Amino acid sequence: MSKSETVPGGTGKGALEGPDEIIYLDRSDDIGTLLQRLERVEGRHALIVVPGSEPLLASEVDLRLLKRRADALQLDVIVVAKDGLTRRLGREVGLRIYGSPRAGMAALRRLQRRHGTPRRAVVRDALKPQVVETVETARGRRKKSPAEQYRVYSARPKRSLPTQIAAALFLIALAAGLVYMLLLLVPEATVTVVPATQRVETSVTITADLNAYEVDFTRRIIPARVVEVRVEGTATIPTTEKRDAPHNRATGRVVFVNKTDEEVKIPAGTVVRTSTGTNVRFTTVNDVTVPAGRGSRMEADIIAELPGPSGNVAPYLITTVEGALALRVAVVNERATSGGDVKQVGVVTQADKQRLKDLLLQRLRQEALARMQEQLDAQEFVPPETVQVFVISEVYDKFVDEPADALTLELKAAANGVVIAGQDANAVALDALQRMVPSRYYLAAQGLSFERGPVVQIDEERRVSFIMTASGTAVARVETRGLRELVQGMPVAEAQALVADRLLLRRPPEIEVRPAWFGHMPYLPFRIAFVVVTELE
Repeated sequence: MSKSETVPGGTGKGALEGPDEIIYLDRSDDIGTLLQRLERVEGRHALIVVPGSEPLLASEVDLRLLKRRADALQLDVIVVAKDGLTRRLGREVGLRIYGSPRAGMAALRRLQRRHGTPRRAVVRDALKPQVVETVETARGRRKKSPAEQYRVYSARPKRSLPTQIAAALFLIALAAGLVYMLLLLVPEATVTVVPATQRVETSVTITADLNAYEVDFTRRIIPARVVEVRVEGTATIPTTEKRDAPHNRATGRVVFVNKTDEEVKIPAGTVVRTSTGTNVRFTTVNDVTVPAGRGSRMEADIIAELPGPSGNVAPYLITTVEGALALRVAVVNERATSGGDVKQVGVVTQADKQRLKDLLLQRLRQEALARMQEQLDAQEFVPPETVQVFVISEVYDKFVDEPADALTLELKAAANGVVIAGQDANAVALDALQRMVPSRYYLAAQGLSFERGPVVQIDEERRVSFIMTASGTAVARVETRGLRELVQGMPVAEAQALVADRLLLRRPPEIEVRPAWFGHMPYLPFRIAFVVVTELE
């Protein structure tokens, strides 16, 4: 509450002769309180003192209200405020405002002289009425020092002996109360507890459904979508089957016999063949001329048209000349032809084509999966088992049974896969894991682990069922409500035993009491602090 000093008498407020008043503001006062105090001033002057450097009147609105109310009450108001902002605003609104009580009191004396009011003030207080002498009124006396000018004279009577005894007893009780309060307030304690922990783990089967739109925690169904890409590639493999194939062509010599009286020219490339069984054809290698005269002979080198052992024929089997020369010459092989043989060569088979296609499809499937993953958002994944590849075109460079040591395939295909949101799968697994947490425990956010397992089923509607494993640490709950009240004032050892019995702890609690010599828990619960230190496995 604010305190007032009054100065008796004056000519302010018309015929009113009430005392001037000095109003000391308290930190809890506001402009409303101050205006009410002004209403009760009976004199013409009011000195308002703001405590310390408090900005209680550091508002232009409040100061204008003060000025307006003072003018309405016909009061001369003086304000004392150390706050610079308050003084500046006060001068702007037209108030008398000073930075120290001494200056404010000097201004009050000047107003009292100007209006002829007494210079001796009475301080009125509910507990102790006092008289304060503001200035010296009698002329001719010694000029008083500033300290003497503001000397306060007590108006109370001297205390009697019973009063003095009562005061002494009161002081003793007060000292005892202070000692008791020190015992209550000074000691403090810190109780450090480490909650018990358990490792929890669970595995669940989750289904990703292309027709689902939100996560179903009860049935463990999560939404999925399809992603598509185009891929193409070429691959070559060696053929695996070997077969005998004609290799070298047979060679030999034949004798041409002239059937005319003129010489006959036999050009290179003339065809001669066997005449029995399967015809085997040969061609001459060089140009030869059969001398004139019937029965004239001339040998010529021949080579089989086709490679292989079929060109190896016995003597006297080559007896036919093809073409017009057959009328002019006869032919015979007096010796067998030889040199025709076979070798092992690779041959394309249907199995080679299927093996090459499977190999290239597998490579394109992996390439398609890699390209799909480039299109995914954060935490999304495509199970490799869901990737499907559809062939658009396939071109082989060899036919089945065609001799070849290698087979090449060029393949173009479209691929798609099922995209699953990893965060949805983790949420379902976390929900299942939380159901595994024992009573009086909670699941710690730190150390949670999620591991995606194999795909167990893909049905005809491409619903993908897969395994998710979640693991974490369950931490015992530490409820300290009411525990402080139970241990207050206890010996430290008993408090440790009580805390260990009430809480699920990993090890006995540690209690630190300050000061150390106190030996007991504080008597006030709010002086006891619990510190929980969680140690995860």
